[in-house]
Amino acid sequence: MKQSIRHIDNNGFWKGFYTVTLFLGLTLLYLETLLYRKTLIDISILAIIVVVAGIVTFTLTKKHYKSTYNLRGNFLPFIQSILSMGFIVSYLFLAANYYLSDNDITEHKLTIKSKSSLPGYRITSKRQPTVKIDYADFEKELVFYTSDKELVENAKGIILEIRKGALGFDIIDNYKIIRDKN
Repeated sequence: MKQSIRHIDNNGFWKGFYTVTLFLGLTLLYLETLLYRKTLIDISILAIIVVVAGIVTFTLTKKHYKSTYNLRGNFLPFIQSILSMGFIVSYLFLAANYYLSDNDITEHKLTIKSKSSLPGYRITSKRQPTVKIDYADFEKELVFYTSDKELVENAKGIILEIRKGALGFDIIDNYKIIRDKN
C-alpha cells in the first residue's frame, strides 16, 4: 500500500497574512487621520515614522514576500511594507500619545489666522468649514461640522482645551468658537 505524504503549503497562509496586514494598515490610516486632527504634531514626524517602519519591514521581509508571490522586483514588497507596517506603527504611535494622555485640561484663547472649507462627500454645497490657528508656533487646521458654517463665518477666535499627550504631543480635547459681537 502506498502512503501519500501531505505537503503543507504555507504560501496560502503568508498571502493571507500580507493581505490582512495591508488592509489593516489602510484601515488604521483612516483612524490615524481622525487622531491627527486631534493632535498637535507635525505631519513630517508621522511621515518619518511611516518611512522608517516601512524600510525596516522591507529589509526584513523582501525575500520572503518575493518568494511567496514569485516576484522579481522590489517595488511591490516596498509598497506593501509602507502601506502595512508603516501605517500600523504610525497609528500605534499616535494612539499611544492620545489614549495614554494626561487628564489635566488647559484652556487657550487663540485668534483665527484664516478660514476655508473642505469639500463635502457628494454635494459641494455641504462643505465643512475650517479655520487655521497658531498654537505655540504651530499652525493647525480645525475642522467643523457643516451645520456650523455660519458660526465659523462670524467667529473671531477659538478656545482650545488642551491635554498633554503621553509622548509629548498636545491633544486637542475640545474647541469652541468665540463669536464676533457684531
